[in-house]
Amino acid sequence: MHKSSPQKNKRTLVIIILILLILQPLAAESFTAEVLKVVDGDTIYVRGEESVLKLRLWGIDTPERNQPWGAEAADYVRSLAGRQFIKAEVLGIDRYERFVVIVTLPDGNILNEELISAGLAWWYRRYAPDAAHLKALEEDARADGRGLWSRPGPVAPWDWRRGVRTPEKEASGM
Repeated sequence: MHKSSPQKNKRTLVIIILILLILQPLAAESFTAEVLKVVDGDTIYVRGEESVLKLRLWGIDTPERNQPWGAEAADYVRSLAGRQFIKAEVLGIDRYERFVVIVTLPDGNILNEELISAGLAWWYRRYAPDAAHLKALEEDARADGRGLWSRPGPVAPWDWRRGVRTPEKEASGM
């Protein structure tokens, strides 16, 4: 049986510590902040400990501001989270340098889920393909005709941003 030298054990320990230090920032981080401004249904500004941060709600896409139901989605976010202290769980940073988050409201409900349940957001399949709970919430809202599902053929925001103004066969989530 071969014994490890103390120097080899020390090197191994240093390597493990370095790996942990490198991977640590990748872990989800949570913070509490006050909602300052609602940009639209899925983007808000909050006051963190040291600065103002722009947050993008994970797993959902709400109608654009100039799109049918866009104002209702933003108003709904204001009614639930405006000037409230929320908990944000950071899952990443998007290409626009916004923190992608899951927002927990003061009452314990999840803002991302509340928007889908109210029929004011789509499950964003492209960025949350494995979020079965969001899929189920959207299916329930569709079946009950809540919000944007109360009228036939709502145009998904990702299509609206591409210039589509009439419904396509089925929203692809892309």
